[in-house]
Amino acid sequence: MPRSIKINDPFARSVEIALEHFADPAWLGEHSPLAAPYFLGDALDAGADAESPAGRGRVLQSVLRSAAQALAPEQRQLLDAAFFKRDPALNNAGVAMRLNLSETTYYRHRAAAIEALADEVNRNMLPPWRMDMPRAQALVNRAAEVQTALEVLWRAGTVALVGPGGIGKTALGAALVREWGARCAFWYTVRPGLNDQFSAIAFALAHCLRSHGAALTWRQLIADRGVTDPARVVMLLRHDLSQLDAPPVICVDEVDVLRDECEAHARFVHLLESLRSAAPMIWIGQQVLIEADRHVLLAGLADAEVGEFLAQRGIVGRSASEVAAIRAHTRGNPALIALAANLWRDGDRLADVLQLIASAPSVEPLLSRTWKRLSAEEQSGLMALAVFDGAAPRDAWPDHQRTFDALIARELALASQGGAIQLPSYVREFVRRRTPRELAARLHLAAGEVFESRGEYTAAARHYVQGGQPSLAIWSWFNHRDLEIDRGHAAAARTIFAAIRADQLDDEDDRRALAMLRAELALKAGAAEEAEAELSRTTWPLALPATPLARQFQGDALEVQGRIAQALEAYRQAWRSLDAAFEARAVALHIRSGYIHINRDPDLQRAKHDATLALWQAHHFMGHVQRQMGQYAQAEASLNAALRIAQELPNNKAQLARTHQSLSALFVHIADAERAVHHARLALQFDQEIGDSVSRLFDELNLSSALIIAQRHEEALTVALSAATRATEIGHTFLMCGCYACAAEACFHLGRLDDATRFAQHALAGEEQVFRPCALMVLGWVKVKEGALIEAERLLTQAVEEARESEDRYVEAQATQSLDELRQAM
Repeated sequence: MPRSIKINDPFARSVEIALEHFADPAWLGEHSPLAAPYFLGDALDAGADAESPAGRGRVLQSVLRSAAQALAPEQRQLLDAAFFKRDPALNNAGVAMRLNLSETTYYRHRAAAIEALADEVNRNMLPPWRMDMPRAQALVNRAAEVQTALEVLWRAGTVALVGPGGIGKTALGAALVREWGARCAFWYTVRPGLNDQFSAIAFALAHCLRSHGAALTWRQLIADRGVTDPARVVMLLRHDLSQLDAPPVICVDEVDVLRDECEAHARFVHLLESLRSAAPMIWIGQQVLIEADRHVLLAGLADAEVGEFLAQRGIVGRSASEVAAIRAHTRGNPALIALAANLWRDGDRLADVLQLIASAPSVEPLLSRTWKRLSAEEQSGLMALAVFDGAAPRDAWPDHQRTFDALIARELALASQGGAIQLPSYVREFVRRRTPRELAARLHLAAGEVFESRGEYTAAARHYVQGGQPSLAIWSWFNHRDLEIDRGHAAAARTIFAAIRADQLDDEDDRRALAMLRAELALKAGAAEEAEAELSRTTWPLALPATPLARQFQGDALEVQGRIAQALEAYRQAWRSLDAAFEARAVALHIRSGYIHINRDPDLQRAKHDATLALWQAHHFMGHVQRQMGQYAQAEASLNAALRIAQELPNNKAQLARTHQSLSALFVHIADAERAVHHARLALQFDQEIGDSVSRLFDELNLSSALIIAQRHEEALTVALSAATRATEIGHTFLMCGCYACAAEACFHLGRLDDATRFAQHALAGEEQVFRPCALMVLGWVKVKEGALIEAERLLTQAVEEARESEDRYVEAQATQSLDELRQAM
């Protein structure tokens, strides 16, 4: 009998090890990567004793317990018995007996619960992008620049810090953030190919604003599942920033890597420009071509400042001529002076150091000589860190902490926020050129493992590709793509996987997985033709388990292109491949069934969940179709069935919200005001809890319509106008038109004819066909009141015709009745 079931996912394995030592917070703090400052991040800010291993271990205990609350009840029960509330007198067999499980079943359920917990921990703890801001250092003679910049920032202005490499731009930016208050700051270093996309910075900034209490953008991005509308996102970000009494300072480093000719970079720059005046901003680069309120050009240090800079590094008592010579040769560049100081401190003669600088006024000769002075351990440490594009978790090298301290003391490495370490860009590029290609590949694979064990799958995939293991990149990301898409990494992943060639993959399954990844990511980016082309490059046998998903993506791509008939055929092929796959598996299942009945207890929890979810979707969609067909009794039965099924699902708020929303729309159509209001309010409650701001607007549209039917016109108007305002702010024309149509009808019933006309015209201006009949009908009613009967007849006739074309039976009936009454009166 197996003593356990192996968990292969590195991050889930990290969670498992932490659970196995859950009762020992000191052990967790000493040994678990999940208890390191790098992983815990902001969770440490709220906890006391964060500097001690036991303190960090206790924070991790809290993180694990909190994440478990989102799991299914039976999984929580198992985790309690196995880890959180473990009876020390029981071995695993005893725990299994207490749970009324066989030992084999216990291990299987244990593995499933740990993997589910790992997903929740990942979702709760990992930010879209880590703020790899270096720790602020003492500056030499930058007080004037600091004061100038702060004066602009206090007015919510934008400052550009400009100057050559090594001049201290990033150090000045970090000092400004420290002056502002590091807890109220957003630091973002642009890394080409990794986070230089609009969606990457949008998700990262939205996550930051969420931590400050303004979560509208974040909730909408999560609800949109990786499909970002740039204009809407910018409006939401500005809205969130406006809700904060003290918006965070937004600091973007390395902006000079953004190129105008690159479309993705142009969108990135547009976001930065659009947020000017909404928050204080700092842009850092050797050249900053984006317009700012104040450009601060950093110059080299003067003689006296060079002396002070050297004194900070333990070099004192030097003559004025020596200091002047250093300033002249380095042009006062702090990075060059620091490297020269290291050599000087190590015993080099000043004349030799100055001659070295004179031979090539750059960091290269200084770094070359410094490299020769380093120990083998220090060189290895630099090469290990150089493969990282930004900050790396320092705890990944527990045996190299003294080496890292020595590198930081030499200013060859920088300590970053949250237990991270990184190299200055000029050191990183130098070391990369010194690293043998085969060693670099091995170091990239090690870096991939560092990130994967901490749940950072996009960063891991990038390193696996660079390390020559594209298959590992594909599968590590494929298995966690929903998490990574929800974190805003779709655009970065698209760039990473675009670099993989088919001839790098020997296995056909690897090539198919790559095609599906590329297709899904292309669809997220709105590139439907590219998605279709990716899927057409390989074959999809009917019995292949991946074929249904591939055909679904194909259908999605065709539908976006307007090729409806072909899309429908792709969806039919998906269904046929499902049937074929089930039949192919049935043969093997029948062979194994005897063995299963003898000594195995099959785990059907996940299958039951998927089947229940499929049943909910089928009943819900059928109810929608039946409502559109006017089969209202059947629609009510289908939606009530969907509601009963949704109530059985774990984490069911989204399904409950959608079902109540559909029931509300149904009862609006049949003019059952009481039930329409009831279900609209329930849908609104659930959408508020899950943070789906767009669906909340649909709920309010339904609620306003229901209140009109209930003749509660003042309430209806209040709801409609509030929703219309927010729909306008986020640029959602469909909802804006619907809410204005409701507002128009409510105003008519309140006798406010001018407002009714104005709101109806707003609804028509959006050119949303579904709301035109209602708006035309209201305008017709107004004309009747005004005595313009011929114009009223024209408008009501048009309302009837357009309602019939859009199959809006409710408005068609209302407008027809009004038209008949008008004609009788005429």
